[in-house]
Order: sequence, then structure tokens, then C-alpha cells
Amino acid sequence: MTERKDGKDLALAEARSLARELARVYNRLVEASIHLRSLSPQEAHHEVRELLSSTSLEDLLEKDIEEVSWIDLDCLARDGQALEVWERIKEAAGEEEKLGIQTAKIVEGYYAKTWERAVFFALRRGLIDEWQPKGGMELILIDTLASCLYMYRFWLSQHVERATTHAEIQKNDLKQRGKRRPAFSWEEESTARAAEMTDRFHKMAMRNLRALRDLRRYAPTVSIQSAGQVNIAEKQVNVASQNQD
Repeated sequence: MTERKDGKDLALAEARSLARELARVYNRLVEASIHLRSLSPQEAHHEVRELLSSTSLEDLLEKDIEEVSWIDLDCLARDGQALEVWERIKEAAGEEEKLGIQTAKIVEGYYAKTWERAVFFALRRGLIDEWQPKGGMELILIDTLASCLYMYRFWLSQHVERATTHAEIQKNDLKQRGKRRPAFSWEEESTARAAEMTDRFHKMAMRNLRALRDLRRYAPTVSIQSAGQVNIAEKQVNVASQNQD
């Protein structure tokens, strides 16, 4: 009964928070119309109401859910549909968070290929299979660790590519001119920068690995004061008889 009441109270508080956010959006639109277009308050309110009435639920359903704005939700507030769409947005965000999609989008870059997304997922899956995360905090740390390892590999490849490219250029110069061309300063700086970033992400990965290890190491232990029988990992343990022994 208490959990149901708490859930209802939380949903009501979130609805109120959403209403306040949409009210702020409305007021900002009105203020912008007044200051930028020199409209009277009455004209600004009328214009904003017309703007917000121009979008329907059908229009929003055709949009990418990541592109739905506060203004879009405000358009639906008068028909009581804003909360429904907001729930859909949260559900989609929750699914992407569980799958690690948001983290993948961050580290793979704007022009990423499908292969890069698959590589990140394979790296993340390996960590999940090994650690079997318990709860949201451990999953967040695994996502962070996976992203650090992914970026470590990226900068390591950059360092190797730049170093070997410069070495190949000097090798060709030696063959053609009989002497090596001194490396340009930008070449040395570029290679050194890649090495620096490689080391930085390696340290970040190790720091997150320690955080994950410490979180599990110092997690509170379960203390059973009084129980007749406890099921642990599909095994039945008779606590009462053990305590008597």
C-alpha cells in the first residue's frame, strides 16, 4: 500500500514538474515575442497560442523522438497529451541507456560507421559478461570503462598511424635523396599528442576499473539475524540448524 502511494505521489510530482517546465517555455516564448518583435503582451500571448496549436500528436509521432522539444510538448499540453509523449520519451531514453546506445553515440563520433558501433557493443558486452553488473551504478561504471577503453584504442591507433607514417616518409627520403628529412614540428607534436591522449584514456580506464572493483568490494554484506530457511543461488540453506551447531 505504501509503495503504491509513493509511486502515485512521485508520478504526481513529476507531472507538476513537467507543467512548470512547459509554463516556463510558454513564458519565454511570450517574452521573446515582446522584445524581439515589439508586440504587446496581448499580441504576444495570441501569437504564441497560435504557434502552440499548430502541432498535433500525429505530427510529433512522425518525428525522431530525440528531436521532440519542450515547445513540442507545450503544443500538446492543452489537449492533455504532453505527459503521454513525455512518458514515451523517458521509456525510449531508458531503453537506450540499458543498451549503452547513448554512450556509443558519444564515443563513436558524428560520421561513425556501423562497424564502430558494433565494436563498442562487443567491448561493452564482454565487460558485462565478466562483471554481471548489479544495479544501475555498476552498469554506469561499465559503460564509462567501455568508453575509456574504446577511446584508448582509438588514440593508440592514431599514435601508431602517425608515427609509422612519418617513419615511412623519412625512409623514402633516404632512398631518393640519400638523407632523411628532419621531421616538421607539427609532425612531432601530432605524434606526441596522440601518445598523450593514449596514456590519458588508459589512466581513465584503470581509474574506472578500480572504482568498479571498490564498489563491489565495499558493498554492504547481508546479515541474517533470524530465518529458518534462505534460498541462495537456487540452494536452500537451513540457517536455524547451522546456528544451533
